[in-house]
Amino acid sequence: MKLKTLLVIGILFFLIVNTTYFWEEYFQYLVFPLFILQAIIFFVLVIAFIFQLFFIVKERLSNRLRNLVVLVLFLVITLTIYKPFGIIDFEQWEGEDIMVAYYEGVANGGTTLKLKENGSYTVKEVYFGLKKYKGGYKLSNDKVFFNYSKNDKEPMYKYAVISGKSLLVTFSKNDSLKMPLPFMIIKNNLNDSN
Repeated sequence: MKLKTLLVIGILFFLIVNTTYFWEEYFQYLVFPLFILQAIIFFVLVIAFIFQLFFIVKERLSNRLRNLVVLVLFLVITLTIYKPFGIIDFEQWEGEDIMVAYYEGVANGGTTLKLKENGSYTVKEVYFGLKKYKGGYKLSNDKVFFNYSKNDKEPMYKYAVISGKSLLVTFSKNDSLKMPLPFMIIKNNLNDSN
């Protein structure tokens, strides 16, 4: 593999890993195959890095481009191992989580619901693909009322009732499931935020 190509692949891999937050929801059912592809590229970069180390020692640091490639690959590999989902947690910019609840569905898929301190919520569904959506919420005693856009095609949450360590979520009228789904509350700082 040419050194310039290896350098470009290393930099592109780093950018793709660190911007996953912005693009993963648009690929829905391709997210898992793309993750597998990223893992393969990572292992190819690790093997290429080991070979380049061998050549750098053999050449006694005389090839500047090879030195740069080894440095970039070292940084990319190290940062990917240290922070596999990116060095910046973009989700923190949406606000602090005051409640996190999780529902495990079929085939080890699941839905994570996060209530933010700024009155918004995010939902991340990972089943046979990935779906994300957002909206606003209002609290009333032990109930959470969800707001969403009328243009949303997803089965949106209507309201939820906090019951001990569970969040019983009821969907909108359009959903065929009439009973609430029991989400397990992982984090609950609602009382701290009031």
